[in-house]
Amino acid sequence: MDQANSQSYDEFEGYWKNTEIIKMYEGPLPTFCDIKLPYVAIIPKESQNPNVVILGDIVIGASQIDLPKGYGDRKNIAPKEIYFKMRRDFYINKNAKMGRNPLTTGNLIEKCLKSINSIDGNEVGLIKISCEEGLVAGLRRYADNLMENSYEINSTELVEELVKEGILSIDWLL
Repeated sequence: MDQANSQSYDEFEGYWKNTEIIKMYEGPLPTFCDIKLPYVAIIPKESQNPNVVILGDIVIGASQIDLPKGYGDRKNIAPKEIYFKMRRDFYINKNAKMGRNPLTTGNLIEKCLKSINSIDGNEVGLIKISCEEGLVAGLRRYADNLMENSYEINSTELVEELVKEGILSIDWLL
């Protein structure tokens, strides 16, 4: 890893903790496909500089499962043999637009909450990130919260699909 272009874990964690999620996508994440979600990130102004405003999107990948070796030759696998990977892949699209806004941070947040509801049919997340260096950590925190809020629905859909396909034993449900 190139030390000049990397953050230490402590720096990343600090940025992650200092991120404030003001408005989040409210729906469940689809279980079996990727989803692209728009966001507005506000980085509060430093001294006389205006706030930085970033409009972009993140992609959260489909849920993944790991089945035990040889599952194709078996039916009715026990649930404890399956590993559910709910920590889904997360990508930041590089097509973000960045600008500056002279409003106070509070007024800018209020304006965004009133004026930006959805883009391409998806709710827009609103995130306040402490500084530009914390953008990746802030977006990671946003994605982590989305995945956590959708975990129960996604794991239920995965189990239902595995039972339907005859891969998962139905006995444990009885």
